[in-house]
Amino acid sequence: GSYRVSLQQSRWSLTDRMTEWESRSTFRRAAACILEAPIPGSDAGLFDTLMGLVIIFNIAIMIIDTDDTAQCVTEGIDMSECFSAPWLNVTSWLLLAVYTAEVLLRFAAYHC
Repeated sequence: GSYRVSLQQSRWSLTDRMTEWESRSTFRRAAACILEAPIPGSDAGLFDTLMGLVIIFNIAIMIIDTDDTAQCVTEGIDMSECFSAPWLNVTSWLLLAVYTAEVLLRFAAYHC
């Protein structure tokens, strides 16, 4: 048989979370609070929603970058001479920093 847990059963109550948070260091508690903060009036997490928006933005950036690269190919420009716009490179590095910060925050909060 398969083991299924309903979403309702798999979520801890806020009281359970607070009890677990009390055993964490101040930094870990703050990291967990940031990660687990809900959107007011919703079951959705604020951090996860914001990261979802960052991912959608990243997809748009990848599309723009791909279009620029494809334009080089259609115009017959050698790929070694085809460069992305500087703002695309800066944005890509900033997105990498955001994703790295997310991983570090999750590691700090959950020790995964």
